[in-house]
Formats: sequence, structure tokens, C-alpha cells
Amino acid sequence: MWLRENRRTIWQSLATSVRIKNRAQLVRYIAGRLRKSRVAITDDLVHVSHYGYDDRIDWDEYIIVVEGFGVFGYSDEPCPSASEPTQPAEIADTGIVSALSQPRQNTEPAQARTSAAAKNASLRRVGQKTTAKRKPPASVAAKRAV
Repeated sequence: MWLRENRRTIWQSLATSVRIKNRAQLVRYIAGRLRKSRVAITDDLVHVSHYGYDDRIDWDEYIIVVEGFGVFGYSDEPCPSASEPTQPAEIADTGIVSALSQPRQNTEPAQARTSAAAKNASLRRVGQKTTAKRKPPASVAAKRAV
């Protein structure tokens, strides 16, 4: 999953984008970034919840909040906590089992999920915009010429 920190503008925020593999790595990354606070960041302090779709960057976003600090950033995928079960418990109800065995219909909007290639392309475009040098205004160029 991609993680970007909360910054003043979307472009500054995307410049901090990093690839995170799992919840443990997410907690370690946040603890490293907030190490000056001298507070031990644990899995219990980090909360990830659905935030909405951001059409500026084509991400279905999840907000990452650290208790006591506020919004840390955003990710493009959910990251369940270690205490939440990743596999469903044994189900005794046959109605639920039969419902789960049927093909799943896509209930999400078509734009909500994007491919990794599209996300990488958007990050490359942002990188090109932030690294491109701007020409100085004509008044500055004239002063330098003198």
C-alpha cells in the first residue's frame, strides 16, 4: 500500500509517499517519523479508517490517525490492526455460508479502485512537477544580466 503524510498541499503530501507492506511496518514507520515526541507509538495508538475517494490523485483513501497526535497521513488501502482477525471465524449459519459461496458483485464505484500502474504514474507526474526548475521572472533575469 502507498502511504503519504499529511502536508499543507496535495503535492507536498505526495512528495512524502512511501510503499508500506503491512501493519507492523506502518507502525514502525510512524514511530520513526514521530521519534522526537518521546512517546512510544504502538499498534493500539494507530487507527486506519476509510476516508473517501480523492479524484485529484485517483485514490480511494484511508485516513491514518495516531491517538494523541492527530492525522498522520493517508493510504490507498486499508490496513487492519494486528488484533483484528484477518480470516473469518468458523461460521455455523448455513445461510451465511451459502451467501459467501456465491459470486461477489462489485458494489464499489468503478473509479474507487485503481491499478498500481495508475498510482505509480500519478506519483511520477508529481515528482516531475516538483523537480522541474522554474524560469526566473523577466525582471530578475534583467537584473542578473547587468
